[in-house]
Amino acid sequence: MEIKDLEISSDTFISIMQDKATRYCYILGAGASVESGIPSGESLATKFRVELKSYNDNDVNKWKYNLNITKSDEDLTYSELYDLRYYNRQHEGVHFISEIMEKSEPSIGYYFLTEQLIDKNNIVITTNFDNLIEKSLSIYQDIHCRVVFNEELARYINLDSKKPQIIKPHGDAMFAPKSSSIDVNKLSKKWVNVLNRTFTIDGTIHLV
Repeated sequence: MEIKDLEISSDTFISIMQDKATRYCYILGAGASVESGIPSGESLATKFRVELKSYNDNDVNKWKYNLNITKSDEDLTYSELYDLRYYNRQHEGVHFISEIMEKSEPSIGYYFLTEQLIDKNNIVITTNFDNLIEKSLSIYQDIHCRVVFNEELARYINLDSKKPQIIKPHGDAMFAPKSSSIDVNKLSKKWVNVLNRTFTIDGTIHLV
């Protein structure tokens, strides 16, 4: 079934969120952290693209061949540009990402998110590496949450728990976050099982 007209007004959104009979799971992407000083994937892609222009063309073309990249430079995704920018130097890429995250502070939007997470709507799935949600819960609500950033930790997710739970399929900034194409293009079976279970709990979790 095709779903259309997903965009709704703020008034409707607030009314829907006040429906106590429904449980919600929050999904956050890179845009959620921009106001906190973390560049979007698009801006980082632009940065990588500019930096790659200073490299020797023969080297970049060789790396593209080894990575099986056939697209033009302008069509490359963030992950593909990351792979090229830090080719054979992945540790530098991890350090770069970690430094960005360390300098960030939660924007006001995270305060309102934490207000929701102290109720039954306590699960967040995010592709972000930062710790802004965790930090916000500690600052604003004096609550520590469960953070699952590795597929081996997935078994510790308790969907019946009242404690806020943050699920990070792409990892955490402090523990080798996943930015490469190989890592982000396909989730492991363990992650798939966890996410499917999360989305279908009692048939009552809705994506926001």
